[in-house]
Amino acid sequence: MKKLNELPNVYTISDLKSLRVLSNSLHKQIFEVLISQSLSAKQIGEKLGINSTKLYYHLKLMEKAGIIKVENTQIVSGIIEKSYRAIARRLQIDPSLLTSDSDLGKENINQVLLSTLETTKNDIDRSLHAHYAELEQDPHVIIISRQLSYLSDEQANEFCEKLSSLIKDFEGKNTNSSDMQSFSLMVAFYPNYYFES
Repeated sequence: MKKLNELPNVYTISDLKSLRVLSNSLHKQIFEVLISQSLSAKQIGEKLGINSTKLYYHLKLMEKAGIIKVENTQIVSGIIEKSYRAIARRLQIDPSLLTSDSDLGKENINQVLLSTLETTKNDIDRSLHAHYAELEQDPHVIIISRQLSYLSDEQANEFCEKLSSLIKDFEGKNTNSSDMQSFSLMVAFYPNYYFES
């Protein structure tokens, strides 16, 4: 079994079929639990709080799309059990699939945005339900904020560089150890434009 640091760092989604598979919130959650270790459908279901029989269809789609792979197959009680693993530590989307020049590109952008927000919502919800007592003791563990600020181009560029540096620092600390807790980070920084009348 590959360790976390043995997985490729990034895999690029470069076709529409794989993008559509990735755009499913459940698929993103499955991918995330398979980054640090290979798991069977039953183990994935236990981690996500989902009946494993509902996962087989999704696992097959993800495997066909090349987002996960079968890392091990064994016979358990006369049944073939597969263990799955993410193909990389992180997925990125080829920018050509996310162009606002076409209706398809706009639809792809909407799918990615909606699934990212839904995945984050489901992840926070599951975490709160699974370990509410621990989270209640340390209210600083979860930060949710939406802010609006007026910035010059220079200030926006400076802030974006600092934010990028902070994200790289967060990714750089990514080690897989049994005594460490996984944390998620979702960031969106963008200029606000409004339609003019």
